[in-house]
Amino acid sequence: MCSRYRVKNNVAVIVQGKAVIFDYKARYNAAPSQDLPAVFWNGTEVQGVQMRWGWQPAWSKQLLINAQAETVHEKPTYKNHLHQTCIIPADGFYEWTPAKQPIMFTKLNEETFCFAGLWQEAEGQKRFIVLTTTPNETVKTVHNRMPFIVQPSQYELWLSGEFLTVLQAPDKQELKATPVQRELNNVRNEGAELIRPAPIQRDLI
Repeated sequence: MCSRYRVKNNVAVIVQGKAVIFDYKARYNAAPSQDLPAVFWNGTEVQGVQMRWGWQPAWSKQLLINAQAETVHEKPTYKNHLHQTCIIPADGFYEWTPAKQPIMFTKLNEETFCFAGLWQEAEGQKRFIVLTTTPNETVKTVHNRMPFIVQPSQYELWLSGEFLTVLQAPDKQELKATPVQRELNNVRNEGAELIRPAPIQRDLI
């Protein structure tokens, strides 16, 4: 599952040789139900917008925030939205150890990357979900799933609807794992102090 991530301010995503720029306040504890940066194809051009994280289908009391990339094309909830692809800019995401220690995963050089997402429109609001996949070597020490990170060379393919082609080749490059502050566990907390490195707990050794 991917339930929390980090996104810097002034995010720039390069698609079709052009920069989609978000002048956006940094979020260190981005969470479901929040409005967050996303990039999609509006039928004419690639566009950056704010979308709300999570779908609320009539049959579920819980907000849907993730879908498994391996089976998303088979599920009735998502099948009608496979053409509504988006990418979600981030520069880190979090998973938790059994002892509830948050671990931040980032690129080795802290660069921005993008999750694969699907979007729908509900009550006049665009909403997205994040696709997940099996973990890479870094993440699997903590969790059995991770966000599906789209390779930058495939952003255009994903946004143009080449769904299955992109899903066959996730970006699973090595990431950096950093234990961070437990205050991040509370979704109401926000700020750069949340990602200060924390002491390594016994369950991480």
